[in-house]
Amino acid sequence: MDERAVNLKKRYAFISLLRTGDMLNRYLELQLKKHNVTPSSFGLMNAILAHKKGLTPLDISEWLFRSKHAVTSLIHDLEAIKAIRQELNIQDRRSKYIILTKEGRKRVGKVMPTVKTTVQNIFSSFDPEEVEIFNGMLKRLRKELYRGINTHVVKKVSKQSLKSSRIQGLSRVAPKRRQHG
Repeated sequence: MDERAVNLKKRYAFISLLRTGDMLNRYLELQLKKHNVTPSSFGLMNAILAHKKGLTPLDISEWLFRSKHAVTSLIHDLEAIKAIRQELNIQDRRSKYIILTKEGRKRVGKVMPTVKTTVQNIFSSFDPEEVEIFNGMLKRLRKELYRGINTHVVKKVSKQSLKSSRIQGLSRVAPKRRQHG
């Protein structure tokens, strides 16, 4: 197969992945709507539950790949329905931990059967080996995407650092990179 045909197939796969992501998000939105939960709010509550302790808004932002503003809005919405609460970070009083409340755990518990059914429906035509291969491919794709995001963020921070250091008459210092778990 020539290079042009390969590139065309890659573009098709990219567009197909975007459309599938949009469809998956919409499908999940419709399923979770029954419980008055959005995919984003479920993602935030599930992230806290998965870490078994509170997370800072920055941690949540990095975990969900959402802007700090979007996470702050989600936090306010979930606080309003008493699904989460904020606690002062004893090690760093400038930040707070976001904690899942009893009400939040109850809400996640009510949603989980719907999520499990959704997963079963989506993957019903896949055999276990295909699911394993698919997971491996998604992991490789996420690794590439994360590398691209990280490179973009570092370049952006580096340009800001360079501009700032010129203004202050300082030499350029490489920005610290946050590791994502």
